[in-house]
Amino acid sequence: MRTYSPLTRAPERYNIVITMSAKVQKIQRVGNSAGILLPAGWLSKKGLKPGAKVRVEVSDQRIVILPEDHSTEVQVDGRFAHEVEVFLKHNKKILERLA
Repeated sequence: MRTYSPLTRAPERYNIVITMSAKVQKIQRVGNSAGILLPAGWLSKKGLKPGAKVRVEVSDQRIVILPEDHSTEVQVDGRFAHEVEVFLKHNKKILERLA
């Protein structure tokens, strides 16, 4: 018997793994700009050191910092992206407790 995803109502063919680590950080003044200090543990997990180049992506609701060599070229269907956003919004508290 074939199972169907409750999000997309399509046959389930993919496993989606969402890994989150969140911490409230304060934006601090750095000269005429502003910055956020990143915990050393986060940096070492990603193999980053002070002075490393990173890629910063800004969307409507998120700012994402990625190692410079991290590839984000992924084609995502608009409907799927919407369903994921709805899922994340609906399950935010549960996902935060699991993180």
